[in-house]
Amino acid sequence: MDAAPHAVEEETPPGATWTDRLRALGHELDTDGLRNVRLRYRPNAALVVEGERRRGAGGVPIGRRYAIDELTQIAREARGRRGTGRPDAAPGRYELALRLMGSWIDRQRCVAFETGDDQDSEGVIARCVCAGNHGGVRLADMEQARSAWLAATRARRTAGRP
Repeated sequence: MDAAPHAVEEETPPGATWTDRLRALGHELDTDGLRNVRLRYRPNAALVVEGERRRGAGGVPIGRRYAIDELTQIAREARGRRGTGRPDAAPGRYELALRLMGSWIDRQRCVAFETGDDQDSEGVIARCVCAGNHGGVRLADMEQARSAWLAATRARRTAGRP
């Protein structure tokens, strides 16, 4: 039985993965009411967040830099709050989108990435630097790849292969 994917998740401390960091950041962005959000990360640098805070019909540009240690702490605090909110509360747009992107970034082992709202399809796009050197991947494609990866993992477990 292949237990590696679950073992990695259980052994990984809270906030150590991009999945955790970006999910928590997405929650903050949704809570702050931001839109048109773009992220940029390069190795050994801060994560740069640019977006607009809603103000009437328009928006006020904002920008912020998050050190990795700061994102890790935000993710730890967010994990500690999970399950304490309203049971019927649904995650926001950026929390869901950035969680999915974080998972994809972790699986691809990206060392640098950029995201932004795609104006044509209203989907989020990621560009990353990794072994696969992806030019740009739409959120829907990430979800499809995630589903295929989970199906293959389940099939290997059922077959008793690593």
